[in-house]
Amino acid sequence: VSFIADPHGKVDEIFEDNNDISIDVEAIPGDIDLEAYKLEIKSDFLAVGGNATIRPFIRNLGKNRSISCVGTLYVDGDVLQNFSISPIRANGIYADVEIHWTPKEMGPHNLTLWVDSTEIITEENETNNFLTITVNVTGEDSNPPRVNVSYTPSTVTERDNVTFHVEAYDESGLEFVSLVIYTLTEPTIHAGKTDTMNATFNYTCGPFPRNSVVYFYVRAEDKAGNRYESPTYNFTVQSYYGENLTVNIYAEPENPTEFDQIMIYAEASYPYGVKELSIINYKYNHTLKRAENVSRISFGPIGPFSAGVNLSYIARAVDVDGHIAYSDILNITIGEVGFENERNLDVYANGMVFLTSDADWRTVLTLVPISMWREYNQSIFSILDRHVIRDAFFAYATVCIPTLVYHYESEDRIDTNPIINFLNYRWNPSKVVIIGDPPEDLLNKLIADKPVGAGLREDQIEIIPVEMIENNDLNVYANRALRHSAGLYNHFGVNLDVIANFYLSNSTDLPRLSDNSLWGLNQRFWKEINKVVITEDEYGISLLAAEYASLIDAPLLFYGHFDIKDIENKRVYLVGNFDQSEISEIEGYAQVEAHLSREELIDRLKSAGLGENIVLINPLDPWIGVDDYTPRLGFGKFYYKQSLLAPFLAFTKKALILEIPASNFTEIDSALQSFIDSENLHQPHIIILASPSAIPMARPNWLSHPALRGNKVYFEVLNYGDMDIKRIDLVNGTSFIFPIEGDQYSPFVAEDVEGAVNRDRNNRLFDICFLYSLTLEESSFPEGGGRNIVFQMRSDETRHDIKMVNYHEPIIGDAYYIANSTMDECKPDISEDDGAVVWQQKNESEWDICYIYLVYDGNGKPVVSSQYKHVIEKGGNQKNPSISGSITEGYKIVYQDDRNGNWDIYLYDTSNGSEIQITTDRSHQILPRISGDIVVWQDNRNGNWDIYMYNLSSGEETPVATSQNPEVKPEVNKKWIVWYEEGKDGLWYLWSYGISTGRKKLVDVTEVSHTDTHILYLQVDDRFYASKGNDGYMDYPTGRIFGLTTSDLSAYIATDILFDKMQKNRKALIIARGLSEDDERDVLINYTKTFWTTEVENEFTNYSVYATYEEVNSSRDQIISEFLDSYLTIFYDHGNERGLAGFVSSEDLEMRNLYAHVPSFLLNAGCATGAYNKLKVKQWLFVIHVLRSGRMNCLGFVDIGLARLSKTNVLCDGHGLNPSILSLSFANNKTIGESYMEGKNCCSCGSDVVILLGDPTVEPRWWD
Repeated sequence: VSFIADPHGKVDEIFEDNNDISIDVEAIPGDIDLEAYKLEIKSDFLAVGGNATIRPFIRNLGKNRSISCVGTLYVDGDVLQNFSISPIRANGIYADVEIHWTPKEMGPHNLTLWVDSTEIITEENETNNFLTITVNVTGEDSNPPRVNVSYTPSTVTERDNVTFHVEAYDESGLEFVSLVIYTLTEPTIHAGKTDTMNATFNYTCGPFPRNSVVYFYVRAEDKAGNRYESPTYNFTVQSYYGENLTVNIYAEPENPTEFDQIMIYAEASYPYGVKELSIINYKYNHTLKRAENVSRISFGPIGPFSAGVNLSYIARAVDVDGHIAYSDILNITIGEVGFENERNLDVYANGMVFLTSDADWRTVLTLVPISMWREYNQSIFSILDRHVIRDAFFAYATVCIPTLVYHYESEDRIDTNPIINFLNYRWNPSKVVIIGDPPEDLLNKLIADKPVGAGLREDQIEIIPVEMIENNDLNVYANRALRHSAGLYNHFGVNLDVIANFYLSNSTDLPRLSDNSLWGLNQRFWKEINKVVITEDEYGISLLAAEYASLIDAPLLFYGHFDIKDIENKRVYLVGNFDQSEISEIEGYAQVEAHLSREELIDRLKSAGLGENIVLINPLDPWIGVDDYTPRLGFGKFYYKQSLLAPFLAFTKKALILEIPASNFTEIDSALQSFIDSENLHQPHIIILASPSAIPMARPNWLSHPALRGNKVYFEVLNYGDMDIKRIDLVNGTSFIFPIEGDQYSPFVAEDVEGAVNRDRNNRLFDICFLYSLTLEESSFPEGGGRNIVFQMRSDETRHDIKMVNYHEPIIGDAYYIANSTMDECKPDISEDDGAVVWQQKNESEWDICYIYLVYDGNGKPVVSSQYKHVIEKGGNQKNPSISGSITEGYKIVYQDDRNGNWDIYLYDTSNGSEIQITTDRSHQILPRISGDIVVWQDNRNGNWDIYMYNLSSGEETPVATSQNPEVKPEVNKKWIVWYEEGKDGLWYLWSYGISTGRKKLVDVTEVSHTDTHILYLQVDDRFYASKGNDGYMDYPTGRIFGLTTSDLSAYIATDILFDKMQKNRKALIIARGLSEDDERDVLINYTKTFWTTEVENEFTNYSVYATYEEVNSSRDQIISEFLDSYLTIFYDHGNERGLAGFVSSEDLEMRNLYAHVPSFLLNAGCATGAYNKLKVKQWLFVIHVLRSGRMNCLGFVDIGLARLSKTNVLCDGHGLNPSILSLSFANNKTIGESYMEGKNCCSCGSDVVILLGDPTVEPRWWD
């Protein structure tokens, strides 16, 4: 075995003799040991004269491959057959021979196998070369089977099912018995049954059509091959008259309990047939099961349900004559089985609040069933009346104790303001129960005077003593999250460890409750515990298990985090994955009532009425957020752990938790729609409980083209909320995403460099492979040549200049000016040999094309001189140049030209100064690219954008892509053409075209849009998650909730859950500041009347209107005062990522503590208020501070809204939603999600940029 360094001699070395090293190895053979392993006989019935097949099995137990040898099979000592045995590998088995034997005598016979019967192989063990077995042979059989067949009833009508009774017997045993039934009338009916196991069976079929003749006969065969076929019998189906269509519905069991699964059955009868039969949920008038041409159907199993749950069903039938009948209503009340849990009401107080930190996720989830449950005891309704949510349709009520989860980083880094604001303005607690060891600063604020503190007395604060320990771990399924581990590390610095090849785990030094303390919490709040829910210790499944624990009023335990003796003699519900040893351990102490998979758990939650809505989360979000310590806020981790609060929201909103560990919106959208379809959910509200980093809220819209180098294509994709560059090999399909924090766009490639523009590093050119900046200045439109990259940079004097950087320079970032005149110069391109650069230059009012030859000094640095610069001056505008060629043969430059009144493609040849027109169609042709003799461009001749190609050598024009979808942004090299296509599903597809083969193929789907618009980000909440067809039409009311921390998010959710219990008013504030100082007051006032109609006005007790810049500016203090006390605020003016112009900012809301005195609503149309992706300091995003400051819902713009005022109408993305929201949700009783959806679907307002922030299930009109 030899190793050679530098085998091709590419490196000049002082010593070449030490470049190789060799060693000798020797292979030593092993031994052979053949074993007569097994004899297999294939024959169900061994009889004299019968046929049997014998297969010998020989095994090589040795360490070496055997050689060919002979085997012999003996019957009673006589040779039956010699056969060849092929070589057998070590530990291999040979079984390729079948030997046929016809027994001639009855009785027992010995079969002997001798391996290596010629003894040509020397073996260490020769004793295992023999194997003998004994078989028994019976006598010959020539008698056929005896068969009887009959049927019942004796008189058959068209309503009857007919049961055929078949009996067969044979001494040799039966091979099969077959019953055949058929009719000759139309429709012809063939039925029957073949049984190879039983000699006697019953077969039921029918009913048969009236007056039809039914024929039947029986065939049978015994083991000896004798056959029998009976005569063909028949009967005529009689008519049955006189009955009307009837339908009945019933349940099994008849009186179900909380442990029972229930089957619902519906039966219908009619003399001539039932056409349709349905089982309907009576309460919701929702069809659960429907079947045609059957008289009986079933639905289920459903449940078990909690005791006291009322269910109502009805059956509907339609007969063949069109009559419709309904059954009586089936009312079911779920009975209670003994051994229920009993709450310890002594530790609950009316008006109490739970308070804990987000440091320990298990503590928070343990509190879910402690703080909320279904209650059937009417007396408790009055004891805890501030916490009881009633539903007129059900006998139970939902009890909800507000649970505030404060954000904890360290003792001096906590988020307390939302907690204090909730206690001051929302709840006025009778008692605050704190779990864990609270920081001193939190305790001080709880007892401090209002409004700085909560103004609580010390006797109103109860701290439950617990034991705190270190090693706080969190696990997620490895098979669901492993592909995200690299992205989590690169974007968020999280290292995930694989635990037992099953979990990805991460541990922190944050304190957590000990296992004994967790169990102690349960013992404190339940007087008697007879049943518990034990969940797998995995974060995602635990969220669902917490909701289920609340549903069945049981403590939640985490496997591996309790003493097994704690569950002794208790009923246990297991949730998640448990192996048999774990189940056996639990069964040694407790009764396992059910072991529920994720799917089974969802079914149970749905059956209990918790499937009306969806809470969408990313279970990886405990690791996804923003780290940026902010002294004004006092902490530095933002947007983490949003999913931790999902069970609180889901249980009270009758929602299923859908956890999708994905980083791109297309995967999330697909999984969401698949879930809705598979669970048969009927227009659920979708509550997105996630920050934009965890579940994308917007997708980039970037006007860039793909980059090509050889067989590799580079393009933008969305990855963990950021734009990253993906590379795909067009030949073998291998791919790689460069996972870099921040946005990378406009990819470029040169020799030994793969790069892009890095938005988070001031738009500098960035090496995405080796991770550092190539330029010091803001750069755009980069293009790679051989070793150089050209780009445009912003210039204060001339807007843009052209520079070039050589990646191989000793000092990275040493860029050279190519063009920096007083004119605007942009859109550069560089030839493959780095010999020339081309760009567009604005001369006076028109754009021309300029190019320059590059001359390099002895050090390889370019010498830029005006004597090498040339200008292609033609009439009209020439833009978007592209160059290809060489210094020896000349360069060809293509560009788009509007001299003919439309954009055409022209080519300029630098070798002779000639120009030719490539396209002459009257439509537009733009964005040409050239490589060698191939020119490609974007063409509108067919009414939408297509891709065309022109071959300079042949003069042939070829349509490359001409579908009905827009195809844009082409790029070309000598092998490939690539471009983007916008699909009707809203996604963008990257295509390739092999120039030599003429073959077109789909390369990939990218979440990045390439629409020709000034908007850089487009929302995805409504366009994708809320839409079945991704066509912009909303099918599901959708809203997004996320918090700066769990502190404001838990305060929001507590307010949302108990919204009906909160103090509110009917005050409104309208701020029509206008879009400029020139907007007149009467015009602005008239505009407000387009949504502030008499119908809406009458719903409010008082309202104020402030219009014009002057009035709003002069009354700002008064407006802020009214803003704090108004139930509804409507704002019309500009906005940005951090606030609404002339009104309020994120900093105002936070630093001045402008917390809403009542839970309120803000209908704002300021641009970019939700532009999370555009904001560098993401903790100051305006819409999040709107929710953080006590508002329930607001509108968020992920980019500019393009608004303008035209007389009495506002033409913009957001304001058109006001009439719908006000009319349907404030003057009527629609949820705000439903009215928002109707407004969007009606007039497409805000289809590109506007989303709804806050819970879409909220019903603002509380006064009915």
